[in-house]
Amino acid sequence: MLYLGWDESQSIDAGAEGPWAELTVLRPGLVLIDSPATRSEVYHGFKHHLPPETGVLVAPLADAPKWSRLAPGTGTWLRERSAR
Repeated sequence: MLYLGWDESQSIDAGAEGPWAELTVLRPGLVLIDSPATRSEVYHGFKHHLPPETGVLVAPLADAPKWSRLAPGTGTWLRERSAR
C-alpha cells in the first residue's frame, strides 16, 4: 500500500525506520511511504520520528498522484511500486 505523509516540521528523512519497506522524500516534509502496514501503524511510526506537537498527516493512496517539480526519481519510484 502506498501512503502520502506530511509533517510540518519537515524533519522526516528517507532513512527513517518504521513499519514500511521504503520511504521517499518528495519535498521537505512531504513523503511517499510503501508499507504493508495499516494506516494507523504507519501514522504512529511516522509520528515517532517527529518533534512533539508537530502537525502530521498520513493518507493511503488508491492510485499514483499527479505531481510536478518534486524530487528527481519520484516517477521511477512510483512506477516500480505501481507495477506490483
